Amino acid sequence: MRSVALIGSRALAGLFLLLSLAAIGCGGPMSIRSFTQQAPPQPRIAIVSVTVGDQQGALQGWNAARTSDVMVSRAGQMVQVAEQVLATRFTVVPAASFVANPQYQSVPSYPADVGVPVINGTVMPVFGSTRGEVNGAVIGPAQAQALCAATGADFVVVIHSEWGVITGRMVPTSKALATTTMSIFDSTGVHVARTRLQDRGERTLGAFGGVVVDDNSIDEWVRAYGTSLARMMQ
Repeated sequence: MRSVALIGSRALAGLFLLLSLAAIGCGGPMSIRSFTQQAPPQPRIAIVSVTVGDQQGALQGWNAARTSDVMVSRAGQMVQVAEQVLATRFTVVPAASFVANPQYQSVPSYPADVGVPVINGTVMPVFGSTRGEVNGAVIGPAQAQALCAATGADFVVVIHSEWGVITGRMVPTSKALATTTMSIFDSTGVHVARTRLQDRGERTLGAFGGVVVDDNSIDEWVRAYGTSLARMMQ
């Protein structure tokens, strides 16, 4: 039994290496869709960061909204949505199981003005080293390695969703617009996969771009975010 387990472990490690080499050989990360097709069966994966930004100052009252109770609660739901989407293909390490872990919390973070989840009373940090990296769902190799070690995962996921507004040309009504980027990194620190998609909400929230994120409107962005994640896996 031990030899079988050892062979399985080596085979899994070999698959991880092939995925890393594929990403490097292609000059960058593959798409999330390609990754889901090529990844080994049921690898352990952990969502280590979910952030929400205001796309080019499009939303009214964003500074108050991003730290509000409604944002905190929905950001927590966004982690759950992402975990549910990934669970269709991977073995998910729940964020609730590691978010308060000192090893995870000690990984260097970045003080970006973005909305973040609070899970079981603990803030999920923002990783990366610049605002551009946060917006692009990018972290450094050392951060990825440390986060894999802290969570016990084979891969870690970083997600950023930029929230804005889309307004019609003929009829100037405005709807929620979410531009969501998901990145996956392996335990050696390689950025193996990344996809960026845009989806809109269904309800009209205002006109001429005058839209506020509040309890009445926020679910439109959350739904658009979830739609993008689901499309990434297809």
